[in-house]
Amino acid sequence: MSDRMEQLYQTALAGGLINADKEEADRSSYQTIFVAPLGSSLPDDGILTYVTVDKFPDLLSQPAGTVVLFREDQSRLLSVLCQDADVFERDVHAVFGLPNTDYGRWFEEATFSKPRVSYAPLISEIRISRDVENLRSANAPKTVAEREDARILTTKGTVRTHDEDSIGLAAE
Repeated sequence: MSDRMEQLYQTALAGGLINADKEEADRSSYQTIFVAPLGSSLPDDGILTYVTVDKFPDLLSQPAGTVVLFREDQSRLLSVLCQDADVFERDVHAVFGLPNTDYGRWFEEATFSKPRVSYAPLISEIRISRDVENLRSANAPKTVAEREDARILTTKGTVRTHDEDSIGLAAE
């Protein structure tokens, strides 16, 4: 390991950003982050969150399920993340198939040992699971109180009122 990488590792270790235990860790508790190269434009699918980072602490502070986009000059940062994912307690997946993105050799070399995920099937699967969950919640049996609330309350949560102007004699 180069002196610079060793210094980065020691700084991250001292800051509590990584776990240096040599025991086999339970990978099921690791956060999943997706990585991809930065293309000419960011995808706007409304499902996944796409971010770019410049510093390693910013990379480790991203929430699970985020797609971190790397520039070619950040290939060493990506390589360190992929090679030492267990140390950083992250489950890294490489996303392939992003629109308007060129997958260069640098990205292939950095992520060759990580699982690959195809963009279109991933988005499709997430949309389908959301639709199924919405249908299940809509078709779930409702309690008497929920049915009464739906009948009496408006969508804003206020009580429905009887408008005197809507009932009456036909206009003369």
